[in-house]
Amino acid sequence: DGVKILSISTDYRDLRKSAFQEYAVVSDFNAVKLPQSYQGYHAASIGVAFITAAIALGVSLGMVFQTAPNESSLNLLKVAQAQEPSNVPADISDEIFNAIDPRSRPRSGDWIMIYGASSVTAQIAIQLANWSGLKVCAIADSQKHGARLRQLGTVDILVDRMDLDKAAEEIQKEIAAPIRFALDTVGSDTASWCQNVLASCRRSVLGSFGTGQGRNGRGSSFDEDQSHLICLTSRPKIKDPNVRVHTVPIKLFHENQDIGKLISGWLGELLGSRELKLPDIIFADGGLNAVGPSLERMRKGEVSGKRLVVRMHAIEGA
Repeated sequence: DGVKILSISTDYRDLRKSAFQEYAVVSDFNAVKLPQSYQGYHAASIGVAFITAAIALGVSLGMVFQTAPNESSLNLLKVAQAQEPSNVPADISDEIFNAIDPRSRPRSGDWIMIYGASSVTAQIAIQLANWSGLKVCAIADSQKHGARLRQLGTVDILVDRMDLDKAAEEIQKEIAAPIRFALDTVGSDTASWCQNVLASCRRSVLGSFGTGQGRNGRGSSFDEDQSHLICLTSRPKIKDPNVRVHTVPIKLFHENQDIGKLISGWLGELLGSRELKLPDIIFADGGLNAVGPSLERMRKGEVSGKRLVVRMHAIEGA
């Protein structure tokens, strides 16, 4: 009937869904219905990045989303915890059933630090966090990506990553409230840096309140002030006891129909309302023959902070 959909695959082992191909299989609860007027190739820039950002913040950190500015809320962790533990893969079970304590989860006004803020996943995470009342400290190459990040309109502080010692000092100087949450999109070394910044803030809090005192100065039976770091790629090589490191249970999207349907429906609404700002896009025509050269461009760093989309067919107006 001419309905346009965005097919999103997080099930990388199923080649029917995830390979470079002209036709692909998609589960109905993972299909995003696009508005008829929407330019389909633009939607291709956002799929897995949106899923990753939503599950990272909504499940790993337990953030309750405002589905768009001034709209209703969405609690993905609550939905995930409603399923039977036996139906959850063992490698993601801990993030769901040993989740961050409800009293430790992000609240409106809290800060979140995002390293590698120019990545597409980070650009989405910045917007989702902002809609839910969080303040965002973005770490990126400010000369290269500063203008784009400012265009999002949701970054409270932009810190240049070129001198990380100076960056850490700037964060502690500019942000009075301790940062307890961070998202790293790059790798082990940058995750370690994020962990060190969080741990330093944690030690500062303990020094201010004293042992057994929470961030509100009251005694606490739970680790209210423990910091939380989400790692999209690699964990820090050395663990700091003041920081809990989280991974992203991305499997929820394709293995849990409730989660998959909720996120897909939400993304469809955002694309229809154009509330979500998409990344800058570079188009490559030529179909499957353009995939190899496009991957080489990405390997060389020519597409930093942008999304490269290969068009299977050169469609006018796409």
